[in-house]
Amino acid sequence: MSALPSIINARSFRAWYQEGLEGPSEFAWVERIATRVDSDQPMEDFRWLGQVPAVAEFTGNRRESTPREQSHIVEVKVFDLTQSFKQDDINDGKFGMIERKVRAMPKRGRQHRASLLTDYIEAGGGTTLGTTYLGGALYSDSHSEGASGTLDNNLAYTVASTSAPTAAEMEGIINAQTQNYYTMKDDEAQPLNEDMGSVTVMVPVKYRNAAKTALGAEVIVEGGASRTSLLRVVNDDLVINLVVNPRLTAANNIVYSFRDDVTEGAFVYLVREDMDTPRFVDDTAKHRKVLYIMEGRYAMAYGMYQYTCRTTLST
Repeated sequence: MSALPSIINARSFRAWYQEGLEGPSEFAWVERIATRVDSDQPMEDFRWLGQVPAVAEFTGNRRESTPREQSHIVEVKVFDLTQSFKQDDINDGKFGMIERKVRAMPKRGRQHRASLLTDYIEAGGGTTLGTTYLGGALYSDSHSEGASGTLDNNLAYTVASTSAPTAAEMEGIINAQTQNYYTMKDDEAQPLNEDMGSVTVMVPVKYRNAAKTALGAEVIVEGGASRTSLLRVVNDDLVINLVVNPRLTAANNIVYSFRDDVTEGAFVYLVREDMDTPRFVDDTAKHRKVLYIMEGRYAMAYGMYQYTCRTTLST
């Protein structure tokens, strides 16, 4: 059995993989809205979310903050992508094809995390994929904890056409969402978003044109007349990032937004083992092929409902 050509070995595969890993990522939004938590355990308990107390005058007794009684367990799962390459292809010098396949692997990993997080976003109105640290759905019109009062991050907006809202209507949707963040309070009635500096707005493909126009235009046409964009006037000190997510179910007619400048976001991205260190397996002696394995152990979960909002469009 002939040995593998020296030009293609574990080092070659690793170099190709690293080039793909370091390329530009169109999925940077994943770690903007999902707080990455590296762990050395197969599961973590996130019951501590939202537990920083407010400062108060010291009157002789310490005010202690203890973890919540309810548990919020997140357990990692194993995900993998294994590619096999025939020894004949290697011996015949098909290095260009093999290199392209290996360089594409990191993107597949990023795509999977984007897809997984999108599933959690869309399931946020229920509990099929889990709950928040309070035990309920991520999106609700009746959140409440401690002295927060009733909080609503499940909004509605009336438009002329749910399949093609106007830029003016989309402007109104985004403005209502950004304003709603300022109503969010923690369990000690302290405003949570008074220091908000950046949000990500996420729309399905069919809302792309309206959202881009609403966010980018200086002048908005409404009712046949032109006016200055309210998004520029009202949110001049707020960075609004737009993500057009083709994985969103278009028929749901929903616009999402997420505060993306916080240390504990609307979602948790728990990582036990990253996909950055793939494995090369030389199986030529037995099966005349080599394997390149990308494997990771991670999970998505719900985090702080106060840092996300969704709006369902209706006529």
